[in-house]
Amino acid sequence: MPTYQATTSVSGDGIAQLRRRSAEGLALLLTRNGITIALNLLGTILLTRAAGPQLWGAFSAALFLYLMAQEVLVRGLAGHLIRMPEEPSRFEIRSTFALCNLAGLFVLLLCVLSRPFATRFYPVPGIYMLLLAGGVACWATAWRAPSIAMLERRLSYRRVLAIEVLDTALFALSGVLLIHLLPVWQALAAALALRGIAPALLAFALQPFPVGAWPDLHHLREITHFGTVMSGISLISVGAMAMPPLILAPLAGPRALGLLQLTFSILGNLFFAASALLRLSLSTYARMEHLDHIHNDVAEKMRILPQLLGPPICVVLGGSSWLIPALFGAKWIDIPPLLLLAVPGYLLAATVWPVMSGALLAKDPRQALLFVPLIQAIVLALTILLTAHRWGAASGALGYTLGQLASLLPLFLLFRRTFRLPPVTGPLATVLVWSIVAVLLHRLATQSKVGIWCLVSCVILVFWGFRQVPHGLRALLPAREGSSA
Repeated sequence: MPTYQATTSVSGDGIAQLRRRSAEGLALLLTRNGITIALNLLGTILLTRAAGPQLWGAFSAALFLYLMAQEVLVRGLAGHLIRMPEEPSRFEIRSTFALCNLAGLFVLLLCVLSRPFATRFYPVPGIYMLLLAGGVACWATAWRAPSIAMLERRLSYRRVLAIEVLDTALFALSGVLLIHLLPVWQALAAALALRGIAPALLAFALQPFPVGAWPDLHHLREITHFGTVMSGISLISVGAMAMPPLILAPLAGPRALGLLQLTFSILGNLFFAASALLRLSLSTYARMEHLDHIHNDVAEKMRILPQLLGPPICVVLGGSSWLIPALFGAKWIDIPPLLLLAVPGYLLAATVWPVMSGALLAKDPRQALLFVPLIQAIVLALTILLTAHRWGAASGALGYTLGQLASLLPLFLLFRRTFRLPPVTGPLATVLVWSIVAVLLHRLATQSKVGIWCLVSCVILVFWGFRQVPHGLRALLPAREGSSA
C-alpha cells in the first residue's frame, strides 16, 4: 500500500508556497481542460452528425448517469478526503471507497432493472444497452474517486491531467472509430463503457488505495457530512441539466431539446476555466488557516475572471451565426440566439460560483448552501414550464440565466456569514457589459457587416491579449512572495 505524507493547514510563510503549488495546479488544469475541449468538440461534431437528434437524446440519458457519478462520487463523497485538515488514514480512505463503490453498484443495479421503463419512455433502438453502458461507467467511476481525491489533495495535477485527458480522448476516438464498424448506438455504448473503465484502471495504477467492501461506521458520519453537502450540490446541479429532457421535450419536442443540449455543451466547453477553479479552490482554501487570506483571494479572482473570460467568449458568440452552421451543419442554425440568451448565466457561473462555493465548502460546508443550486434548478424548470410552448428551446436558455441571477443574493448572504463579502458590483457590471457586446457583435455578423465585425473583434482581441491576459495571469498564476492576502 502507498505511504501518504501529511498535509496540514498552512498560514504565514506557507501561503506563498501554497500559492506556487496552486498556480502550477491551475495551469495544469487549464491545460487539461483546453486539451479535452478540443477532443470533446471534435468528438461531438462527428458523433452528432452520425447519431442525429433522436439517438443523441437517448445517449444523453446514459451519459447523464456518468456525469452524475463524477459529480457525486468524485467531487462529493471522495471530496471529503481533500478537505480533511490532516492526512486521511488508511481506514478513512477505505471507508470512502466502500461508500462510493456501494453507490456505484446501486446505480448499476437500477440500470439492469430499467428495461421496461427505458423502452417505454425512450422508444429508441439500443436504449437499454446505452443505459447499461452508463451504469458500468458509473460503477467504474467509484474505483477512480479515491485516487483522484488523493491526487488533488496533494495538488498532483499532472497525474490528474493524464487520467482526465484519457477519459475524453478515449471516448472521442473510440466513438469516432466504432461508428464505422458498428451500428451507431452500439458504438456509443461501447465508447461510454470504455470511458469509465480505462481511466479508473489508470487512476488506481497512479494512486493505489486500500480497498474495502463496507464503510467503517465510525468514519461514515464524517464522510457523509461533507459528502452530503457537496454531493447534494453536484446532484442538484446535474438534476437541473436533466430538466430539459424531462420537461422541454414533452412540451416543445425533441428538436428543441437537441438544440438546447448542444447549446449547453458548447458553452460548457467554452467556460472550461470554471471547473478548474472550483476544483483548485477547494484544495487550496482547505489549507489556508486565516479567513482574511481566503477573502482577499476570492475578491481578486472575482475581479479578474470576467475580464479574462468575457472578451474571447463574446467574439466567438458574435460570429456564431456562421461558425455554428460551418461546424455542426445547417440543421443547427437556430443555436446562435440560444447562446446569446445563456451566456450571461454562464459568465456568472464561471466567475462567481467557483470561487465563492470553493471557499464555503472548504471552511463552512453548511447544508444551506444546497439552496443555491436548488434555486437555479427551480427557476429553470418554471421558466421552461411557462414559456416552452411559445419559445421552445429559448425557454431553457433564458431559464438558465434567470436561475443564475436568482441565486446570487442567497449565495452572497451565505458567504457573508463566514467571510467578508468582496466587492461584487464591478464583476457583475463586467458580465453585463460583455454580454451586451456579444449581442452587438452578433447583430453586425448577421446583418452582413462582416468587415465591421472583424475589425471590432480584432480590436477587442488585441486589447485582451496585450492588456488583460498578462495582467490576469500575473494575478492568478504566480504566487507572490511574502503576500499574506
